Amino acid sequence: MTEADVVDLIVELLAEDAGENPGQLHAELLELGDDMPIDSLLGVDILARVQNATGTFLPATEETAWAMRSVRRFARAVFRQLEAQRSESA
Repeated sequence: MTEADVVDLIVELLAEDAGENPGQLHAELLELGDDMPIDSLLGVDILARVQNATGTFLPATEETAWAMRSVRRFARAVFRQLEAQRSESA
């Protein structure tokens, strides 16, 4: 899974919750600078669903909370965690 795949996963989950087309939402996010268009409750749900889909875990830290304010930062944090897990298991 690449960082771009994680971005796509996050956008798909957000679009699903909003009842929007993922392509349309992706275009809107690019226009808005990739800010996460969600409240904190939906953020927790999206975090859990991304963790389940990727098999990774992000700790409940200030860094994770900051990363979740942006689709790209969130995807980067998930991708880094995936890479760390791969390195540990190798």
